[in-house]
Amino acid sequence: MSSVKKSPPGPDAASFAAWLSGALADRGFDMTPQGSGRRRFAALAGISESTVGRILRAAQTPHPGSFRAIAEALSATGRPVTIGHVMVAAGWATAEELGAVEAPRGRLTFDEAADELGIPRTPRARAALRSMTEALRDPHEGEAEQ
Repeated sequence: MSSVKKSPPGPDAASFAAWLSGALADRGFDMTPQGSGRRRFAALAGISESTVGRILRAAQTPHPGSFRAIAEALSATGRPVTIGHVMVAAGWATAEELGAVEAPRGRLTFDEAADELGIPRTPRARAALRSMTEALRDPHEGEAEQ
């Protein structure tokens, strides 16, 4: 008996709307009725504001051709989102399927690492992390092996 991989359930408008709403709020987009977050996101993603509205109301899922634009628009805030995150959130792939093909990420910048670790963006917190990082760094890092 052969095992069959279970495919993702397919596009789920409600789940994607909830994910996108959270991602936008987490990145400082003002999604209140009076806010400009929807318009700002639509402009960054190159998607019409009415389409963004339908996606956020769970009236439609995004077209797969717009996944990259959505990822790039969310990443423009300094908190990276990959096209894979969007694919999983939209139900087009599972995290396990993408994990098998994602390329490893290159070296992080100091600020990217601090953000990934959840270090506050205050000068004091960043200075403390930088000081600790420099104290732990190998003084021979980057030198050619002899």
